[in-house]
Amino acid sequence: MTADVRILDLFCGIGGCSVGYSRAGFEPVGVDLVMMHDYPDEFHVGNALTWPLDGFDAVHASPPCKRYTRLAAFHRSSPQQPLFNPHPEMLTDIRRRLVKSGLPYVIEGVPGTPLNNPQIYCGSSFGLGVRRHRAFETNWPLLSPPCDHASQSEVIGVYGHGGGRDKSRGHKAYGAAAAAALGITHTNRQKGLSQAIPPAYTQHIGAQLLTHLRAS
Repeated sequence: MTADVRILDLFCGIGGCSVGYSRAGFEPVGVDLVMMHDYPDEFHVGNALTWPLDGFDAVHASPPCKRYTRLAAFHRSSPQQPLFNPHPEMLTDIRRRLVKSGLPYVIEGVPGTPLNNPQIYCGSSFGLGVRRHRAFETNWPLLSPPCDHASQSEVIGVYGHGGGRDKSRGHKAYGAAAAAALGITHTNRQKGLSQAIPPAYTQHIGAQLLTHLRAS
């Protein structure tokens, strides 16, 4: 099985997931509602809930999960709640669509997202500076490596504008240092990096997905 195995990356952002799948041997195609100039592969502006799935061997989706973060919970009980406007819930619709397609799929979200039997990934498992725990639901067997927090002498946070220190998250990185902490080499743009998935996660997932596709 070669790089002509195609995976559709819905809600792709700057393409952290796509880079990982490419490293695993896939040909990724990204779709997002707005133009992503940093995206390194074939890209289309479009609606993930209606984009055609024909011609793909598998689908990855990262629907907005802002409402499930700890920050969202804080703001729901805060006087500042009107200032925090999470994205609408899209998980149910995208899951229904992927299940109906019959394709092997991966759905990603923050821990706390109501995914089915998710596997949790952590940057410490891959020697990265970040932890950036993320949950992955699949309709095929997936195993994740255990966290290795003890290996991180200091946790690097990649969020906001970067720089300085944060007692709860360690050192905050910006630009090239942030990209290096995530294992990303195709962009240094902080806005994209603050949301990006480390490619090591989907490279690990992609290797297992290729095995599943071969067996199928």
